[in-house]
Amino acid sequence: MAGKFSISKNCVGCGLCYLQYPEYFSETDDGLAEIVKGSFIDDQSKAEKIVAVCDVKAIAVAFTEGSKKAEAKKVLEKLKNFQGLTLPRESEFKFIRENYSAGYYRGSGEHRYEYSSESAAERAGLAEFERCMYSQIDAIILKIITEYRASLLKPYYTKNEAEKSVYVQINKKVSKLLSELKNIVGKELSESFTRIEVYPDNALVWKMLNKGELVSDELISPVRRKLDYSLNDYKMYLDTDDMERYAGTDWRGNSKYKDMYCYYNVSKACEELGKDIVNACYWASDTIEEQAYGAVKTLVEVYNKQLKKLISQKVAEAEKVVNAMPEDSPKKN
Repeated sequence: MAGKFSISKNCVGCGLCYLQYPEYFSETDDGLAEIVKGSFIDDQSKAEKIVAVCDVKAIAVAFTEGSKKAEAKKVLEKLKNFQGLTLPRESEFKFIRENYSAGYYRGSGEHRYEYSSESAAERAGLAEFERCMYSQIDAIILKIITEYRASLLKPYYTKNEAEKSVYVQINKKVSKLLSELKNIVGKELSESFTRIEVYPDNALVWKMLNKGELVSDELISPVRRKLDYSLNDYKMYLDTDDMERYAGTDWRGNSKYKDMYCYYNVSKACEELGKDIVNACYWASDTIEEQAYGAVKTLVEVYNKQLKKLISQKVAEAEKVVNAMPEDSPKKN
């Protein structure tokens, strides 16, 4: 004989049942009582005592012959049919141009009137632009791609629940089914039976995240090919200015002045290059997205294979116990 509790809509959330008998009842997010899945009671007198705890008569219990085995088989079937982690859609990995920027760069040495000609100031300004940003194009492309991967792929790389690991969520679902089965079967299944800690192999994740893969030609070169602007193409965004500077006196003692030049607006050239880099990433996004989706697909396939293997082991362990239980012959009191 096995009894199973039920709770009616009369429940007012007083908490007496789940505070006194947490093995049978738990609290919902709304503060009401619910049945712990897979929980059964064999002691009829104890069951009647528990029912009497509820002042609003929201708790009832029904006893049937062999109901434990029937319920256990239902859970086993759910475990056998569990599909694992669903492969996400490719559309979930779209590179959205507006979400990324190259960052803010500005040169130094602006507004220093120390160049003897306008052309010299222009060359100095262009050299400073090259130093502070143009020479860093590969690093900036990598930064944008890494931000993209971190925002969209992180749940597939982490084991941390706070970082929304997809594996943690699926592990919890399986663990919940195993807990339900253990509640039905009882002590014949060990405490560790409900534990599920399946994740893609650490070495595989490391390989997919290490710098060597990210800097590969497969990721940076396609963007570079879309960015077909030379250093001189950004000269138009730089400006120069001139002013007279005291240059001593001539042989007669008269003051002499000389036009000196400076450069400025390096940040404007940097801003334009930044836009061009983001656009180039967008124009090469098919390759970036394909890389991302391929990495996720591999991780999901590895995880599901490992999860399926562990579930099969758990099912085989539980089936030995369930098959030894009395055959079902429903008979309500």
